Amino acid sequence: MPPGGPRRARRVGAVGISAPYVAAASRARYVVEHYQRAPAMPDALILMAKAYRVLALDDLADDAIRVLEHNYPSHPGIEEVRAVRVAE
Repeated sequence: MPPGGPRRARRVGAVGISAPYVAAASRARYVVEHYQRAPAMPDALILMAKAYRVLALDDLADDAIRVLEHNYPSHPGIEEVRAVRVAE
């Protein structure tokens, strides 16, 4: 468990708005865990990183970016995902 207790996703706007981001992150994580050699792997990592960033799970987003950079260092989505900013 991380210091300060379990990670909690930020509530984005109205009730239930964060649900699509949780679902997207979950589906992308499934691809990463079960289809490591699939051509969609880098896109799944990008999707995970973006969803985690929106949910304020920055450690998880950074982990996904590190994996993407290590395995696909020239992928154009790296800069795209680094540019994701979420207004507080």
